[in-house]
Amino acid sequence: MPERADITYFGAGPALLPTDVLETASQALLNYNNTGLGIAEHSHRYQHAADIINEAKADLASYLDIPDDYEVLFMQGGSSGEFLLPSTTWLARG
Repeated sequence: MPERADITYFGAGPALLPTDVLETASQALLNYNNTGLGIAEHSHRYQHAADIINEAKADLASYLDIPDDYEVLFMQGGSSGEFLLPSTTWLARG
């Protein structure tokens, strides 16, 4: 297997991540914040999940300079759901 430093990737998909980012992520998969459980093993109902989402929202808003009167949304379903949303506002209610 080639070393990570020997790989140059020009694909259209996701880019190579820095090794330190992958190492941090791998540690979180094994033991998130010294809880004894990996991040994928925590329930979405636990406070850890809410903390992760809130921190990600705050980091993204800060990085992209999103004003406080806007909300950051994490949505599943890809772009299909996002393209459908504007048309739902045109539907009659009630």
